[in-house]
Amino acid sequence: RFEAAMQELRAIGLSKYNAVPPMITLLRKCGLKPRPPHYDGFWRVALVQGSVFGLTFGLVMYLLIWRADGMTPWMAVQRTALSGVIFGLAMALYYQWIRSRHSLSDWDKL
Repeated sequence: RFEAAMQELRAIGLSKYNAVPPMITLLRKCGLKPRPPHYDGFWRVALVQGSVFGLTFGLVMYLLIWRADGMTPWMAVQRTALSGVIFGLAMALYYQWIRSRHSLSDWDKL
């Protein structure tokens, strides 16, 4: 299925890094078999993308900037959660738009 998905994504002209984001490549090298986000459901993409981004962004920002500015850990958690939600929803909308614009196949039908 993964190869069929890659052929379909290449056929619509997506770049290599758009078709298979670095996180998917890393997980596949670790032996896991995640599907490209273009073939995942809206809420799953929002949750995964938002969680990974939010945690990474929040940790880096707290260690490098927010702590030095005197921000409390609770405020940092709130900003981290908000940024994760916004990013996750934006990415889910983007992948949904790509799916509908190019009429991509369902994962189960590949």
